[in-house]
Amino acid sequence: ELRLPGQLAMFLLASSLLATWTELSANGSWPTPRHGHSAVFCPRRGWMLLFGGNAFDPTNQLFRFDVARSEWAQLKLAGPPSKREGHTATLTADGRMVVFGGYSGKFLSDVWELAEAPAAAAEDGVAAADDGAAAAANASAVRLAWRRVETSGEAPCGRDGHSSVLAPDGATLLIHGGFDGSRQLSDTYALDTTSWGWRRVATSPAVGGSGEEAPPARCMHCAAWVGGEGGEDGGGDEEAGGGG
Repeated sequence: ELRLPGQLAMFLLASSLLATWTELSANGSWPTPRHGHSAVFCPRRGWMLLFGGNAFDPTNQLFRFDVARSEWAQLKLAGPPSKREGHTATLTADGRMVVFGGYSGKFLSDVWELAEAPAAAAEDGVAAADDGAAAAANASAVRLAWRRVETSGEAPCGRDGHSSVLAPDGATLLIHGGFDGSRQLSDTYALDTTSWGWRRVATSPAVGGSGEEAPPARCMHCAAWVGGEGGEDGGGDEEAGGGG
């Protein structure tokens, strides 16, 4: 465990409060403007993966942003998930991106995995860039492949606008809330990405908390794992008139 002297810790905190936004210049094939997409950052590879969203209509496009090169590329893989928006994508500790749910004319409950493929994977499944320069660089790039995952156990209903966080074990996803087309939700489910088994998570009031077993039903919120506990913020609730 890293322990910092009080003065240094305060300096680091003060520095973080002075953070500023900078618009990046980038090359390559940019994604079109959209909302309801997902994005994960892969520290081991130094890239961000952007999937889906609504660009006037739902899409299933996959883009990679190489941070070091400041370059976008569209990755065209065989057998992608259906077009969708309002889904979640979560990166596991071993570098797999897991997509759950979303909306594409109906509320989805399927699970997809994007992972590095074995070297002998079919050429149709190789990540392919849509422009010449990036395609040349892609020849020796990491191979990625989609697969739809068959799950077991008590699975959540189809939804969008939910949240997803990775538990400290690096392999369990926690899905919370969202909108199923008729109502906002306050349920929580866990997905083990090694066995691909779902289970509903029973919750109880926290010691010293508000006394509620779960937050009010909501969608389009965010959630993050902080220290030893998960936490969430915002979103629309039924009293405030939030929708899916």
